[in-house]
Amino acid sequence: MRLAISTECKNKPSEEQLRNVHTTFRNVDITAQDLIEHVSAGYMFCAEHKNGKRSSANFYASGVLAVDVDVGLSVQDALEHPYVQAKGTFLYTTVSHTPESQRFRLVFQ
Repeated sequence: MRLAISTECKNKPSEEQLRNVHTTFRNVDITAQDLIEHVSAGYMFCAEHKNGKRSSANFYASGVLAVDVDVGLSVQDALEHPYVQAKGTFLYTTVSHTPESQRFRLVFQ
C-alpha cells in the first residue's frame, strides 16, 4: 500500500502538534499488517504527497481509503456489514471512541 506515515505524534495530537505535523509524514509502500501495527502504536497516516508537506495541493496518490465513522453505525454493525466483510482491510477505534459514542475508522485497500 502506498501512503504516508508519521511517527511524530501519538494518539490525539495537541493543537500545536497539529500545526506542525504536516511536514513530518514520509511516503512509504507498506503492507496492511505494517499499517495495522503503525496505527495500533497510535501513529497517523495519510495519502502520499509531494513537496514534503501534507496538503490537498500536494496530494499525489493513495493506496488506501479510510472512512471516519462518528455517528450512525456501531463497530459491531460495521463488522457484520457484508460490504465491510468483503472489501474491508481493517477497522480501528479512534482515541475519541467510547462505548456510548462509538468512533472508528474503516480502512479499505
